[in-house]
Amino acid sequence: MPITNHVQPYFYKNILILLHININNIYFNKAIKVYIFVFMYLYNISIISEESVHQEIVSWIKENLLTNTSFNPHFLEMLHSPHEGITYCLQIQVPSEDDIAQFQQDHLIHLQNVILSKYKDKAFIFDSTMKYL
Repeated sequence: MPITNHVQPYFYKNILILLHININNIYFNKAIKVYIFVFMYLYNISIISEESVHQEIVSWIKENLLTNTSFNPHFLEMLHSPHEGITYCLQIQVPSEDDIAQFQQDHLIHLQNVILSKYKDKAFIFDSTMKYL
């Protein structure tokens, strides 16, 4: 089975389901293969910015990270953040730590450079890696 997303699942299992269908006393047997994908890691990048620059940062992320990657990132705004300013999270689900390293090399470095060069004292980022249990 071809996987269309760039990220290959760490683990997948195919299950064969046999269906017995009765339509007007005519019996059909149909076999269906079901694939189950399990991603092992959640990689999170948190961006905390002052209100004066947050919209510029959001625009840059939407234009440069969300549309130019095959990692299928999720972009969220943290509600009720304990920090001053506005907190955003960029998250990807990946099968291995090697994929995290690839994302960091391909995308995180660019985000860090933008934050440091344009918003040095107005925004900062930190990342974390979590493993699904």
